[in-house]
Amino acid sequence: MNAKGRMDHCEFEKYNLGSIISLYPDAKDVAGLRVVIKADSRPDRNATSLLAKLQMLGFIFYPGVSNTTSVT
Repeated sequence: MNAKGRMDHCEFEKYNLGSIISLYPDAKDVAGLRVVIKADSRPDRNATSLLAKLQMLGFIFYPGVSNTTSVT
């Protein structure tokens, strides 16, 4: 988290690329091997550079409604 106790774009990218991707070593951008990542849709979550990196690795970001991740 950053100094305000939130996860900003940089922290979100480090979390996904460092922690989540290692949980699915067989993920690829091929039918049957893709993984969906669902998180709230804060504006800093939709950075095109992160979305492109995730998609090339076989991960699809599915944005939910803002501030409702714990509810859904």
